[in-house]
Amino acid sequence: MPSDCLLNRKFVMMGNLRPARLTLPIALLRAREVVMDLFRPMLHAHGATEQQWRVLSVIREAGATDATALARNACILAPSLSRVVRTLEVRGMISLGRDMNDARRGLIGLTPCGEIFIAALAASNGKLKRGRVQSRSTHF
Repeated sequence: MPSDCLLNRKFVMMGNLRPARLTLPIALLRAREVVMDLFRPMLHAHGATEQQWRVLSVIREAGATDATALARNACILAPSLSRVVRTLEVRGMISLGRDMNDARRGLIGLTPCGEIFIAALAASNGKLKRGRVQSRSTHF
């Protein structure tokens, strides 16, 4: 048995592990879900998924970028990114091109349609935030 397994086994047997519900990764996942529960209805009303929104937001912020950087910055795995990029390209929100300095490097950029879509989502997002602030202020 590898020594790592023995160390982990000893640690578990000593009862030093916290219950999963109290660990930082689980707490962060719960916090993410609370936040996303606010935004999912807005995204769905515009026909967008969370992953599509992250991809579009990263491209808007960074400009045309390659798939590796886009996947990393949008916190999305490469196979999922391929599907999202295909969907957004079919919808006319992004375009695929080549880097002028390195023809081997593909770039993914926003189209005017993508810019308009982001603006519409941003307007809805602003309304959502204002509504949340107003609803909180009535609770005090």
